[in-house]
Amino acid sequence: MRSSRTLFALCLVSGALGLTATQAVAAPPTGPTSQQQSQTQTGDSSLAQLSGKTAAAAPTATVEDSTDRVVVKFKDNTPEATKTKVLQETGQTTPAKDAKIVKTSAANSDVVQSSKKLNASEQDQVVKKLSAEPDVEFAEADKIVKNATTGYPTTPNDPYFGPYQWNMRIIDAPGAWQSATGAGQTIGVVDTGTTNHPDLNSKVVSGYDFVSPDYDRDGVYGRDSDPTDPGVMAAGENWHGTHVEGIAAASTNNGIGVSGVAPDAKIQPVRAFGIGASGYVSDFADAITWASGGRVAGAPANPNPSTVVNFSAAWPGQCSSIMKSAVDGAASRNVPVVVAAGNSGVNANDVSPANCLGAIVVGATASSDVMTGYSNYGPMLDVVAPGGSTGADIWSTYNTGYSAPAAASYGTLNGTSMAAPHVAGLIALMKQRNPSLGVEQIRNILVSTGSNVGGYPRINAKAAVNAVAPAAGGSSTPVVVNGIRNLYDALGGASTFGNPRANERGGLVDGGVFQEFTKNYTIYWTPFTGTHSVNFNGAIGAKYRAGGYERAYGYPSSEEFKKNGFSYQWFKTKAGKSTLIMWTPQNGAQVINESGSIGNRWVQMGRENGSGFPTSDEISANGLAYQWFKKGNTSSFYMWSPATGTHIINESGAIGGKWANDGRESGSGIPTSDEISKNGMAYQWFKNGRVSNLYMWTPGTGAHTIQETSGIGSRWVQQGRENGSGFPTSDEVSKNGTAYQWFVKGQTSHFYMWTPATGTHIINESGGIGSKWATDGRENGAGVPTSEEISKNGLAYQWFKKGGVSNLYMWTPGSGTHTIIETGAIGGAWIDNGRENGWGAPTTDEYRGSDGKIHQKFSKGVEVTWSASEGVRVLR
Repeated sequence: MRSSRTLFALCLVSGALGLTATQAVAAPPTGPTSQQQSQTQTGDSSLAQLSGKTAAAAPTATVEDSTDRVVVKFKDNTPEATKTKVLQETGQTTPAKDAKIVKTSAANSDVVQSSKKLNASEQDQVVKKLSAEPDVEFAEADKIVKNATTGYPTTPNDPYFGPYQWNMRIIDAPGAWQSATGAGQTIGVVDTGTTNHPDLNSKVVSGYDFVSPDYDRDGVYGRDSDPTDPGVMAAGENWHGTHVEGIAAASTNNGIGVSGVAPDAKIQPVRAFGIGASGYVSDFADAITWASGGRVAGAPANPNPSTVVNFSAAWPGQCSSIMKSAVDGAASRNVPVVVAAGNSGVNANDVSPANCLGAIVVGATASSDVMTGYSNYGPMLDVVAPGGSTGADIWSTYNTGYSAPAAASYGTLNGTSMAAPHVAGLIALMKQRNPSLGVEQIRNILVSTGSNVGGYPRINAKAAVNAVAPAAGGSSTPVVVNGIRNLYDALGGASTFGNPRANERGGLVDGGVFQEFTKNYTIYWTPFTGTHSVNFNGAIGAKYRAGGYERAYGYPSSEEFKKNGFSYQWFKTKAGKSTLIMWTPQNGAQVINESGSIGNRWVQMGRENGSGFPTSDEISANGLAYQWFKKGNTSSFYMWSPATGTHIINESGAIGGKWANDGRESGSGIPTSDEISKNGMAYQWFKNGRVSNLYMWTPGTGAHTIQETSGIGSRWVQQGRENGSGFPTSDEVSKNGTAYQWFVKGQTSHFYMWTPATGTHIINESGGIGSKWATDGRENGAGVPTSEEISKNGLAYQWFKKGGVSNLYMWTPGSGTHTIIETGAIGGAWIDNGRENGWGAPTTDEYRGSDGKIHQKFSKGVEVTWSASEGVRVLR
């Protein structure tokens, strides 16, 4: 803000309204902080920022080096003959040939046009010559500004207040609407013009077109009474005026589109920017003058003068005399001119019209409530307001056309262009409360009620509106009547609620009626909820306000209840959606959507007596919804998906803890069942894509996961689950192309092993075969199983394979377990001689005897030897 001027204004307001003067907040002296710098979009000095692209692609606001016009302010009562003589002499002695007056502009200055454009040096010659004339007060070049308003639209998908308009919530516009809606006020929007739009049409009053012929393309030569935007033929600049209008005052509560800051204010479109969002500074000044109720030569008197003017434009350079005259003239008529600070990330001291003293200058903030890096800064700024950034844009009214208007739509732009109309709309709310409020009084209230963001006051709509005392005689003492009176009296009247701040009012969503009271209560009535109050001093009321009041949660359908150290209150929409806001000292206030699947399940589980109190709101992300609850030391995580419905994970239990450690839904997936306890064990199913994971816990084994859709898991299911091979004592492990997992049933340990070549087989590690296989080196010894263990005729046997070697493990009660290498010479001979029916079962493994030969003995008294020289020999 401007420190010296603002302090002076504070003193005036203190005297006029009885407000306390506060010290001006110092602006950051060196530009954006590191936090702000993260919002920077480098290289764009224009106003509306690129949404969804890098700012390097956005056009930059520039001032042309050459111009064919000069603004001359002759002294009052200078004869026309003298003017003509001065211009003739100027044309003879300077490059301004055939100079003639083409219009009278703001402050009764004349715009003189040369037959050719003048470069910077030639402009200086002309200005010096004219300034030296005794009949001339001032002369200055009438600069041509290019790309003064710039931004790139994105395509919305039916935007509306709740999910998109964070900007309205962060300034608490709904809170301000409880006291004012802008009724009786008109916001002049000096911009690219207006378009046909259902969210604007009912708000628009007659405006005017001030674009000079050189930059006009509306089919009418020069100025005219139609401010329709024909399209400025630039993707980043089209429909800029339409977007600004919607932010300031779009129709609200009409069931479509977006909300505006001043829902009941009128909009006066005044077109000043033509092709490429460009035009002469004198045209801009004339537009501001006319909008604010001043007279402009050649234009009809404004039948509906604006009570606040928005000018979302900026360009490099100092404030020109003609622009300063326009701002001062508006102020003299008690009309604030709100301007954008600009988007170059530089000190606004060198940016016009932000450096025109008297204007209310607005910088931009992001959705995280920090100043954006692109916003200009410095002592010229008065306040900051939402301007948006890529990914958290400002939604407003828009159009689908390019070279001509087409269908009405909604789109996103970012920049100080978007920040300014938030302030213009707020001023309309303030002036509804007191139409005689002065410009400096307005500035002081905006500054003193704002929230500190990076050293600048970010506007607080509710606080600013409530800081304006209603005009004297504007209203009688408020009264409480009807159903609101019944509740008021029943619950203690003034001792509970305080006195009414105003009479009851309607106009809210779905026919809601409300009345505010001095102890920060509001009593609401609707035909579908009856009459109930909200205590905005408490955490539940604060949560209701932060979420968006009745637009998010509906109206209170009960009073706030206090019980056993916690509080709760129900809210309901006309469509029947029931929301419970619940508060505890430990968890604060959280929202349960009882009409949703998660909230409905929480009710079925016994509410707070079942799963406890919410520790978060319901969150929706990636097609899922989830919410945490806590009872004692138990944390319950409710998760919903369209395919599985809602299931509960006990995150304080072994299964829930392991699921969290495994990566939550990104690891084992979403729950397809609740946790089930049975016969001393607990289990729960999860699914990630096509993979079904069963988490199983016992006191002896802890929690482990079975991939039921894998080879091992599906085999475990076939074996009878826990009744077959028992409980998992490990997760499934993948290593060197194999997968394995342990299970235990009683004293028996089952080792499941899978390979691509052999599939899944089970080794009874508690048996003779399994224990010998383990002793022999497991898969590194005898290899992987190629069969189950088979029991037959008092024997047990199982095949294993390592590379090309097939090993048969055979057990008998008399000889224990021994291995036959079936692919070896002795094993081959044993097979050829009838296996166990021939030589019997092995009573030894193969071993090297003292004679240097390989020996193996069998149970039918057969001993077999092998050597390279003799081959296989049978000894009996």
